[in-house]
Amino acid sequence: LYDPYEPVVVSRLEHELAKISRKDMIHVMLCTYNMHGRPYSGEPLESWLAMPRNMRPDFIAIGFQEIVNLDVQSVIAADNSNRRTWEQVLSVEINKQYRKAFADRADGEYALVSSEQLVGVALLLFAHESLLPRLHNVQMVKYKTGLAGMAGNKGCVAAHMMLDDTSICIVAAHLAAGQSNVAERNSDFHTIRTGTRFRRGMHIDDHDYAFWLGDLNYRVDLPSDHARKLISQRQMQSLMMYDQLSLQMASGKVFRGYSEAEIHFPPTYKFDAGTDIYDTSEKMRVPSWTDRIMYRGKDVRVLSYYRDEIRLSDHKPVLAMMEFEVLSIDKGLRRQITRDLYAQRHKEEAGLTGSKTSKGSK
Repeated sequence: LYDPYEPVVVSRLEHELAKISRKDMIHVMLCTYNMHGRPYSGEPLESWLAMPRNMRPDFIAIGFQEIVNLDVQSVIAADNSNRRTWEQVLSVEINKQYRKAFADRADGEYALVSSEQLVGVALLLFAHESLLPRLHNVQMVKYKTGLAGMAGNKGCVAAHMMLDDTSICIVAAHLAAGQSNVAERNSDFHTIRTGTRFRRGMHIDDHDYAFWLGDLNYRVDLPSDHARKLISQRQMQSLMMYDQLSLQMASGKVFRGYSEAEIHFPPTYKFDAGTDIYDTSEKMRVPSWTDRIMYRGKDVRVLSYYRDEIRLSDHKPVLAMMEFEVLSIDKGLRRQITRDLYAQRHKEEAGLTGSKTSKGSK
């Protein structure tokens, strides 16, 4: 129903709430890792999931790609056994690393809040138990982009959540592969950004904060031997000049309104699986930063952005530690202020009506 008072009341409400709202700093740990279809088989995970001793993440989001092989059978079967294994393994390992980093200062534990999977893409969300009462309306959705949206070999799993009165979206994505398929990757991004919907029609960019964790698959446009020479010389900034994603963002074609921390680590793809050696196959793929973490929102501060050297895949995982402020408003006080503003507006309207009536009688 149309409420003629709503625009005025909402405007005044925002002004009043700014006086009584509370802002808290939240710390997050974000990770993206393409697993090359490899199941977990007991490898040590200490370096990958190590926590800083001076910052306890309030929540941890881990996005996987190729958590299963992307063959026809896997796409049809929708096997989630690898994800279930990772849920258990990570639940143990995250708490182990928390206790290791904080020792006697460790208080409480991390719990798995939610997880979801679209064929090879999976998103696992963990939170410290102190944060759980403040998390609500958590929703996971999936969106396919493979074969024009018909197949789930590419696409995303996205999470919506409210942390107090702040909306947060986390997207685990896997975009189109291939050295030259820049336009297809751009198209996948826009398809996911506009097509992914949560309850009440909310889109990714409607949130106060949005984070993309993914094998975005953008490559370095250089001959492989040239790229490898620059890597051996630690000339990352020179190599970055040929990074497709940076060039596409600079031209405004993708991730408009998003940011990425400066990259100082070597490319994360492609390695001979289980080694630190870049691709020695006949294809000799160009080493590239396919694995990225993007963010948007007010005053997000990136504390660190790095890759880990674990050897489980033909990719290296990429991680980011970030902090940002969330808004908290007392719900009872908000309702009372809203009622008072409506009552005030009714009185103002009644006064105006009475004034017009008295003038008319004269």
